[in-house]
Amino acid sequence: MATSKPNGRGAYGPWSEERKRQWSEERSRIASGAKRIEKLLDYHRGCVKALERTLELLTEDASASSTARAETTLAAAAALDADRRAAHEAEAPAKRKIGRPRKHPAPEPPHKRKKYYGDRRKARAHTLDFLGQFSEERPLPIAEIRGFKRALGSLVRRGYVQKTPEGYLRTGKPFEV
Repeated sequence: MATSKPNGRGAYGPWSEERKRQWSEERSRIASGAKRIEKLLDYHRGCVKALERTLELLTEDASASSTARAETTLAAAAALDADRRAAHEAEAPAKRKIGRPRKHPAPEPPHKRKKYYGDRRKARAHTLDFLGQFSEERPLPIAEIRGFKRALGSLVRRGYVQKTPEGYLRTGKPFEV
């Protein structure tokens, strides 16, 4: 191998002919690879353009034909639904009951509900009397409340009484009997 000289051709001196040939082959290989990539890129650009055009045609065709057929499609669907309902009503079999049969016969349809509270006006009058012990200015402690204290929670929840740290206050919400 030749001695190295600072001639700008490399760190180890002048290039040999073999190294020059390798470098030129490598450059041509790189160039041919770039050319191949450019050819592939052109091919795929053409494919993308073709696919975009196909999509445009499909979209135009679908929107044009759907708007043209919208009224007839809806009318046909309504007619089919009417035919289906008529056929179903004509052929409707008796419904089969699912589940275990009753041990006792069902009560007669117009049966009366049980009255748990008696007269509603009477119950509301009792609630009004219960609310009478509360004041809007002075809170009433829980120990001083007379009567049915379980009703207090529902009255607080519905806004007739307000709970404070000192006790319970009557709100301005009117209670009607």
